Amino acid sequence: MITKYCGIVYYLFISVCIILLSNCNELTDPDQEEQEPQTLSANVTYTNTINSLGEVHRCLYKPSKNHYIHIVCTEAVQYSEFNPHIKLLDYPTQHVLKEATSYTQAVIVNYYVEAGKVYEIQIREWSDDRTGGYTLHIETDNDDEKALIVNQNINGKINYVRDIDDFILNISEVGYYHISVKEKIPYSDFNPHISLLDFATKYRLDQQTSYTEAVLVNKNLGQNPSYWIRVQEWSDDQPGEYIIKYMKDPDDSVTFTSTPVYYIGEIDFVKDKDKFYFRPNANGNYKITLSERIPNSEYNPHLRVFGEYGNVLQTKAAYDSAIINISLEANKLYGIEASEWSDDRAGGYILEIELQ
Repeated sequence: MITKYCGIVYYLFISVCIILLSNCNELTDPDQEEQEPQTLSANVTYTNTINSLGEVHRCLYKPSKNHYIHIVCTEAVQYSEFNPHIKLLDYPTQHVLKEATSYTQAVIVNYYVEAGKVYEIQIREWSDDRTGGYTLHIETDNDDEKALIVNQNINGKINYVRDIDDFILNISEVGYYHISVKEKIPYSDFNPHISLLDFATKYRLDQQTSYTEAVLVNKNLGQNPSYWIRVQEWSDDQPGEYIIKYMKDPDDSVTFTSTPVYYIGEIDFVKDKDKFYFRPNANGNYKITLSERIPNSEYNPHLRVFGEYGNVLQTKAAYDSAIINISLEANKLYGIEASEWSDDRAGGYILEIELQ
């Protein structure tokens, strides 16, 4: 009886060992091992579903060139309980580069990726206590590192909150320039913010903000041939479309050497100042007149005359015509500045110089 009992126990022991070994083989089956994450392409929308609590989806992005991207993860069903959380990692090291969380749409904005590198994107529900579907989109930002062309309007778009667009400004001729960014749709919520940056260091040289059109006025450029122009929404809480343009001010650095002078010019933007030079060919008393080009316009002329060392000789402002009578010497270089006296108007003017 004891021998029979021992045989039964031995049989059960062998059976359990076989089952356990079988299960171990299933766990280590190469077909069941974690697969390589899916490689995604830019500007393609992917859909998937988090089916279990704590589940994390992984995918790869391998850029073929250096560029800026937005990574956008949105709940598949609007107003669902799924709250997207995305991470961007350096794939080889698993170092987290950036992450974003939202109740509706998580966005990693304006990240610069480099060709030859491999990036991993992880998607999960941020509280890990919800399941649900989502869409994932890797979007290239086509407004970044685009070259600006003088006198050409370029349409751009701030795609997401905190997005910034950096344009390249190459200057071929030293002079005074205006750079303008205005909202494309009048009365929109987009409030333009423009910055001028050094190309090599990205050090900010100047900036302006506006509810409608932000303008960098009369910037003396060209000593450094290349600059960055940065566009963003000044409160960083609105996306929107804009128009960017730069122009060389034709009314700056003009030199007159004989009289009479009759010059038609333009104060292009608020706070624009046009600087002329006058080298008389004879001693004498001169009448210098700055008049509004359109009678009864809102432009109010402001006229200043400078000596050869930059010292102010006379100043005159008026609602219609500002007139300065002054004695000047032959062959000396004088400066003449035309502006709008309140600095809150633009408009056309006429500059006249006569020898009395």
